[in-house]
Parts: sequence; C-alpha cells; structure tokens
Amino acid sequence: MKLSKYAMALVIALTTLQVSFSQIRQELLYSIHDSKVTIFSVYDGNNFIGNSLWINRTINSEIKAQYFADKMNYSSIYERFNAWKSGKVLISICSGAFTNDNTKPKGITIDNGTIINRDVDGTMNGLVIVYPTGGIVVSDLSEKNLKLSNNYSTHYLNIRDEYDKNTFFTFAKNESATVFQTQLLIYNNDLKCKPKNEYRERRFLIIAKNRDNNILHIVFDIPKNVQLYSTAQAILNYFKSSGKDIYAMINLDTGSYNMINVYYPNGSKVSDFKGSNDIAGAVNIIAYYYNK
Repeated sequence: MKLSKYAMALVIALTTLQVSFSQIRQELLYSIHDSKVTIFSVYDGNNFIGNSLWINRTINSEIKAQYFADKMNYSSIYERFNAWKSGKVLISICSGAFTNDNTKPKGITIDNGTIINRDVDGTMNGLVIVYPTGGIVVSDLSEKNLKLSNNYSTHYLNIRDEYDKNTFFTFAKNESATVFQTQLLIYNNDLKCKPKNEYRERRFLIIAKNRDNNILHIVFDIPKNVQLYSTAQAILNYFKSSGKDIYAMINLDTGSYNMINVYYPNGSKVSDFKGSNDIAGAVNIIAYYYNK
C-alpha cells in the first residue's frame, strides 16, 4: 500500500528526529601519566562505540607530537621509530595518513623537511603540519589560504597553485616541518564531510579549544562500525554542548594499517586501545610522548 504524502512526511520527520536524538557521551575511565592524559569510554546514546584519549597541551606543554612519514635511512618505519623512542616516555602511537598501493602516502608528504610526495591529492582538504616543537596545525586546502608565519612575515598560500606549492616546500624545509594530507571532517566548528552509507571502524584526531582557551589534542578510537558523517556530526554536537570548539578533526587510517597503542608510564599497553594490526608493519606513525 502506498503512503500518502502526509504519512510519508511523518516517516521522514520521525527518521530525522531519531537521528537528532543520537548523541555522543563519555564516561571517565581513568587518568594516566600523572593525570596528564585522560581516558574515556565513548557512547553513541546507550551504545558503546569506543574510547578517547585527551591531552591538554596548554597545561602539559612537555607533551609533544611526532609524525613518521617515511623510513628515511632505516629499513622500515618501525626500525626508525625504535631508534627514536630511546629516552622518551610514550603516551600513544597510531596509524596516520592513507596510502596508495599500500606503500606510498597519498597527497603531499614531507618528513622533517624532506619531500616524500610532491603531489597534492585533490580529494582531501586536510593539510596537517607537525612542527619540531611538537605542535600540530591543520589547514583547510579548500579555503586556499594556508597561513605560514616566521619571524618576519605572514604568507597565505594556495598550495594547489604550483608557485605557492614550491614556496610551501621551501618553508617546510627551512622549518624542518613534517606534513601529510588527509580527509578533513570538521574545521572551525563546521562539518566538512558529506553523508555516506558506509559503516566501518573509525579513528579521528581532534585539535580543539576549551572555555579556558587551552589547546586540546584528542584521539577518538572507534572500533565499532559507524557512519562517518553521522558520527562526525554527533562529535561536533558533543563538543559544542560542552563549551569546546573544534579547530580541526581529521580522519586517520583504519584500513590495511590499522594500529593503535596507548601506554602506561611503565611502557605496558592500555588494553582499551587496540588496532587490528601490529606496529611492526606500520608505514607511518603518529606518536605522542614526553622526554624522561
């Protein structure tokens, strides 16, 4: 039996209403690393979907981010990571950018000033810059106004323009910056992704600011199969309702190189975070750490 236009409108309204009721909430699990890092369970409504890791980098400025985009002079990313981690206390490591043919990173990639991939990916608007200081900034390439500052001046670039791209490469080399491209899901509190029906595991890195203007770095690890758009919308609503602004939320790889480890100060692993792959096979790594 066909529905009348009024009945159909009611069905649509109820469906929309049901989606709007779906919301993210968190329950505190514990704090680690002398309360520098906080772990939460994440729920969509009453359904457990994963966990989140929160770092307040304004208060804990000794905590830094490090990105390994290429094996460089080592036989593998894992070997390079192992050589680097000596003298450091690890907080977390996880997979980062997406790859072509399982080896080459998609989009512009620079490792400590060394260019790994010069090609701009036209489908991904998130440009992530990790500085030697351990800070992270994200640019929306669709706005064509990548902001670069040094001691003397500020430049705004469209790196999809060849001249501006080369200017950016020079800047990254001089600053020993590490850069990668990925999917930008939220930028300045605006949702940037489009609705899709695909359900799969997700992992997000969020750079946010709280009411005290403290900079927060948050990893949402969601091993349950969820939709990208609806989950991003729910996370955005959660942050807004709790008085926090999302500067940027980016999508991280949970495909062929799906890995994440979170560590206690003694180096043992937190059991609530576990990817499907081992770090030994990683082709890139995002790490959070502080020096011993």
